Amino acid sequence: MQVSLEWLRDYIDIKEKPADLAHKLTMAGLEVEEIIPFAKDVSFVLGITPNRADCLSLFGIARELSALSGRACHFPTSKIPSGKENISNQLSVSLTSAKLGCSRYTARVIQDIKVKPSPDWLVKRLEASGMRSINNVVDATNYVMLETGQPLHAFDASKISGKSIVLRKAKQNENFVPLDGIARKLTEEDLLICDASKPIALAGIMGGQNSEVDEKTQSLILEAAYFDPSGVRKTSKRLGLSSDSSRRFERGVDPHATLSVLHRVCDLILELAGGTATADWIDHQLCEYASPCVELNAAEANRILGTSLTLKEMLTLLLPLGIKVLSQENEDAKCEIPLFRPDLTRPIDLIEEIARLHGYDKIEEKQPSLTLHQVKETKRAEFSRIASNYCIDAGFSESVLLSFIGEKEQASFATALKKDAVSLQNPLSQEQAQMPVSLLPALLQVASRNKRRQEPDLKLFSLQRVYEKAKKNTVKESLHLTGLVVGRKNKADWSSGSSMADFFDLKGLFEGLCERAGIDLAAFRFVSETYDFLHPGKSACIFHGNSKIGFLGQLSPVLSAELELGDVFVFELDVDAFTQIFAAVKKTYHAYSKYPFIERDLSLLLDESISAEKVEQLIRKEGQKLLTHYFLFDLYKGKGIPAGKKSIACTLRYASSEKTLTDNEVEELHQRVVKSLSEKLNAVLRV
Repeated sequence: MQVSLEWLRDYIDIKEKPADLAHKLTMAGLEVEEIIPFAKDVSFVLGITPNRADCLSLFGIARELSALSGRACHFPTSKIPSGKENISNQLSVSLTSAKLGCSRYTARVIQDIKVKPSPDWLVKRLEASGMRSINNVVDATNYVMLETGQPLHAFDASKISGKSIVLRKAKQNENFVPLDGIARKLTEEDLLICDASKPIALAGIMGGQNSEVDEKTQSLILEAAYFDPSGVRKTSKRLGLSSDSSRRFERGVDPHATLSVLHRVCDLILELAGGTATADWIDHQLCEYASPCVELNAAEANRILGTSLTLKEMLTLLLPLGIKVLSQENEDAKCEIPLFRPDLTRPIDLIEEIARLHGYDKIEEKQPSLTLHQVKETKRAEFSRIASNYCIDAGFSESVLLSFIGEKEQASFATALKKDAVSLQNPLSQEQAQMPVSLLPALLQVASRNKRRQEPDLKLFSLQRVYEKAKKNTVKESLHLTGLVVGRKNKADWSSGSSMADFFDLKGLFEGLCERAGIDLAAFRFVSETYDFLHPGKSACIFHGNSKIGFLGQLSPVLSAELELGDVFVFELDVDAFTQIFAAVKKTYHAYSKYPFIERDLSLLLDESISAEKVEQLIRKEGQKLLTHYFLFDLYKGKGIPAGKKSIACTLRYASSEKTLTDNEVEELHQRVVKSLSEKLNAVLRV
């Protein structure tokens, strides 16, 4: 917004030097970005924030200066130009519903005008405001827009078919050529101003070439309206078409002032171009515009700002902005907000106005008074910290993922997991149209990008939220820990070679996490049921009791090939479910036994269908308290082993915290373990 200082003096007495005035405006929140000198004038280039639609006008800036200086504004009195002939003989306007995106539309006709260059004073004021002069009619509409903040438009009445104006939505792919000369295809969401046969303007944004005022124009249709801000903003953004009008409409203009501004521009055009206006005008207003009311409490304002202002002093600051006091009692006031200030909706908004008008430099600097309390870490936060640190200790790198993902990217995962994804109503793009039901699709994309950048060995994890639709139109949100391993699990060095990651590395990671968190592994079961995106023979779901808390395994070879990743091993755990298990853990501490332990190795031949987990459970049950350690160190299938069989080897450690065990005691217990394995699992002891 570029403001002429000489023009501004028409509405308020300005005694400050330009530099001092620029500083005062900047400190009040209207930053003066540049001061431009002219022959007998100075212009300020103001950086107006999107919430201050009122400051896109000379009237708005004058109100600000009035509030800052205490000097009164003197705006021109509203004058209704007289005229001849009823407008019903010249024009009709059809506006059927405010849902179209226009709730007030006013129009007036002027005949027998003469289009010519503008007078020197008008040209100079427009140039000082950053606008070029076109002709006396167009310049008049721009002048009043800059003055009041209300956009206006003038149509050449001779180019309007049927002496009628119709407001309607555009047809899908309907073509329209605005004043910039570039044809644009419209959608059914765009609002058009039309005559009896064609569109003549894109509502609130720009008029059309087919109705513009030129040197041959002799009669005008003047338009002043209130268009819905969101509709103007959406159309302007989608078409890439912005104008001085759209910038004001999309921020919000004052619907109360629509008719008075129409009279103002009509009066100015009659002065500049001559002619005769109609005796009356059209004013279609489809709804009432109520001014909002906001409560102000002086004590609360002082508490927030650290000031000691009285309620009277606060109201004195606010009144020049057009705010009215409806009632006042003790330290409370009920304030009516003018419609040209749509940014003031809450008490805190009024408090902010008080702060900037009083002056931030007048507010005493002091350290905030704080009472510090020890914050107890929640069990979920504690487990999340343990899980994150454990993954990092295991050589994983944390990946922070976007909270959105494309429907195509996660469709197969959502189907397999039987989860209904949450879609966004207004996504930034189709690649970010949904909330994730699983972190795995996005993590696989990260791995794929890294692989293309010659990073073949990856260990990644992410600890973030996932979302799914729940009952009664609610959304279920939960925290998940997801990870993957691609390529080698460790890099080769001079002392050892490298090996590729496999299913058991993930199982070991899970077991290590449980051990770090103090959770008993015996409470978990690995079940071979799987999902479509996992390898059917190399994956498992993890259960705690009857509750499924996650899965781990190799990614489907088909999906791995699509991503060009090779063998990928993945896991995903429900941290919220894990937290409940973790919260039930009772930590106990005991000293290391001072008595020696005895170890025995077992090599067993058993059916291939019997899981190592089942073997371990039986051994621990038979070994009771004296079996303090179990370690599986070998699994073999192949030459020398009958078909359908496998060989496993493990180490059992026996120890007592009360005495030194004898060989006979250990041998008796060990043989009981071997006997139970033979009877219940049909296992054969290998020598």
